[in-house]
Formats: sequence, C-alpha cells, structure tokens
Amino acid sequence: FRGKPFADAMEYWDNYPVKFHIVDKETGQKVNSSFSYQADAFVNIHQVNAYEENDKIILDVCAFTDGNVFNGFFLKTIQSSECDKYMAGLPKPLVRRYVLPLKLSEDMKPGDDLIKLNNTKATAVLKDAKTIHLEHQPIGNDHLEFPQINYKHYNTKKYRFAYGCSFLRTQF
Repeated sequence: FRGKPFADAMEYWDNYPVKFHIVDKETGQKVNSSFSYQADAFVNIHQVNAYEENDKIILDVCAFTDGNVFNGFFLKTIQSSECDKYMAGLPKPLVRRYVLPLKLSEDMKPGDDLIKLNNTKATAVLKDAKTIHLEHQPIGNDHLEFPQINYKHYNTKKYRFAYGCSFLRTQF
C-alpha cells in the first residue's frame, strides 16, 4: 500500500467464489470450521447490517458484480470533466441478502437447502461434504452504497429501512 493507490492492491477474480467466515465474538473461534460458506464472485465494500434469526445469520451487503469499481475512485477521475460519463459506465452496487446457517445437522446431504425461513428467498445449499453454496436474495432494484440504518436501535437486529447514496445522476 505504501505510496500506491488502493486499487493497485486489489485483484478481482470473477471465476473464484467469495468465501464467508463466521467467528464467535466471545471465543474468537471460527464457527462451523469444517465447512466453507461460498457464493458467486462479487465485490463488497460496505455492509448494510447483519443479525441472527432462528440460528442463522442474515447479512445484507452492497454488492458489485465487477471488480472495476475501484478504478473509478482515482482523484484524477473524480476531478475530470468526464467524471459523470466515466462514473456512468462503472458497475453499480445492489443490495443483496445472504443467509448463513449456524446450526448444521448430521443428516444433511448434498442438494439440501439449509435455510428454512419464510421471509427470504436466499438459499444455502449443501454442495458437497465441505461446501455450502449461498445464493442471495436481491433487496430492491436501486443502486445503493454507503448504507445507513438507525444503528442506535437496529445494529445487529432485524430492521426495516436503510438509506444510502446512489451513483446515478437524476434530473429533477
């Protein structure tokens, strides 16, 4: 990082899955360490919120589907007269919900969806003896970054509203 832009330190491999790690805050130990939680490739800079419900972690993130997002934040780009045009071509973040099961049963078999929640379409499918593949549920259709919630009342709790910034210029 010394003397180099942040983007130069990042690499995006669209053919490698994203891996999720769950750590118990009290013990510092990895939860379900014999399993790998994976999802299709995406870039995540900011999370909206995460909370536990029915022995599952519900995680909402702003996800970019292209690693080129870092290239738009160079000072020379932002100060350029072509900034709006350049930014319009960058990938846009969409809010996604992932659900990670905390309790795993001995009788689960490949192909089983380990999520049994009524309020989500996200899945966590046992791919093989060591891998749980996560499919997200899209939350809305609008681009959102720098998400905020009422943290005083809803941080790590079920919440209803989030707000943030969009990368789209709108004429009023």
